[in-house]
Amino acid sequence: GYYEEALSLDPDYAAAHAGLCATYVARYWISNAVGDIEEAETACARALNSNPRLHMAYSALGDLYRRTARNAEAESAYRKALESNPQDAQAMSGMAKVYQRERDYDEAEQLFRKAIEIQPGSWRAIDNYGTFLFTIGRYDEAAVAYRQVLQLDPANKQAWTNLGSALTMAGDFASGRQAYEESLKLEESETAHSNLGVIYYYLGEFEKSVEEHRAAVALNPGQAFNWLNLADALYFAGETAEARSAFGKASELAESRLSVDPDDADTLLLLGWAQQMLGNKAGAKEYINKGLDVAPNNPYGQYYAGLIEVGAGNHEGALRALQSALDNGYPAKMLAAEPYLEDLKQHRKFRKMISESN
Repeated sequence: GYYEEALSLDPDYAAAHAGLCATYVARYWISNAVGDIEEAETACARALNSNPRLHMAYSALGDLYRRTARNAEAESAYRKALESNPQDAQAMSGMAKVYQRERDYDEAEQLFRKAIEIQPGSWRAIDNYGTFLFTIGRYDEAAVAYRQVLQLDPANKQAWTNLGSALTMAGDFASGRQAYEESLKLEESETAHSNLGVIYYYLGEFEKSVEEHRAAVALNPGQAFNWLNLADALYFAGETAEARSAFGKASELAESRLSVDPDDADTLLLLGWAQQMLGNKAGAKEYINKGLDVAPNNPYGQYYAGLIEVGAGNHEGALRALQSALDNGYPAKMLAAEPYLEDLKQHRKFRKMISESN
């Protein structure tokens, strides 16, 4: 609204067009509405028509291309931003995310670190680095980064939520729950509610898990992961009909996101699991395998592959997949608490695998 008000005063104000572009890109991530991408493209084009050297317009354009899987174009846009302003930490972090997506982790980490050096007081630069560490399975280091963010901004609800995620993935459910509760004291958040629901899920408190996931869905009904988490909790709470409906909604939203970015590994894996629970076992494996082709080191891919093999009664295949998940950073404590693996928990090899990974 503020950007549009600025443009009503000056229709050629390039920075306002760039701000609109960035806002639409960010809103798409929440709304899952393809129209937001189209609006972002229009706003970025107007920004660059007004000022072809405006670095923030190129940063926004880079974010747009990156979110829509146009990695080469994203890299080019970020380079133009950095040519105009070498201190543009946003563009540097964006470039790092492109390298991360292309699995050039060493180069990505160097750029994330450089962005922090350029703006040492920027919590966003540190938060981006923490998210990178989290994504590649370095959860303890990610927690350190998120605590640094909180030193700079103690009232940052997202940092509390991110810290909770890192602690949860490190297997410290109690500390993770405390971090999420701190986040919710500051402000209602679908992410904090969803992740708190995940903790209750692993603690076997399925009714509480359903309650938290319902809150997350109410705050952001366009996010497929919220529906998937709700579906899993409903399934173990004995609400099978509602669980099936939630799996269907997760599947529908995932398919919509893949229409914009067909190589989004996380969404492919999500869709694969939703299809498995809807009874489409052949389609489930196809999506899981495609997700693993895009991101072979993604531990969630091997995790979902393991769950599918357990469902098929193939315990040896499940053990191989779950061992790969552990090797790629999936937390052993979360596997040990996973309700879908009850049939496997009596298996000697599974217990040995968990014991050796802790």
